[in-house]
Amino acid sequence: METIFETPYVLITFHPELRMVKMFWKSIVTSEQYRTAFTKTLDFQKNNASKIDNFLSDITHQGVTSPADRKWFLEETFPKALKSGLKRSAVISDANAFKRYYLNTLLGFASKKYNWKYKLVNKEQEAIEWFKSFYK
Repeated sequence: METIFETPYVLITFHPELRMVKMFWKSIVTSEQYRTAFTKTLDFQKNNASKIDNFLSDITHQGVTSPADRKWFLEETFPKALKSGLKRSAVISDANAFKRYYLNTLLGFASKKYNWKYKLVNKEQEAIEWFKSFYK
């Protein structure tokens, strides 16, 4: 494991054995913090594109993302990540039914628009097993 970026609000790591970047949100974040974390991740991915297929985000402690930041992510950040080689993503969330519905709607939209695979999970190990299933 290699640490890409760490602050009091987020830890971003690279796991070469899984070809995965993991973003662990430690707390509720501002718009600037949210965008900085994804920009750092994109910068790392751009320099290591052949190594990164998978992205894991643990949003358990992240809080609510503003509509402006969601739009920025879907229209600017996400297409760049796919262009750099990202193939699939998993999101760890302990969300209630309402938030899970929202996440599935948002991620489902991106999945259809960009022909990209995603999975919502409760535990990190579920995501890792899912990622590994693509290399059998």
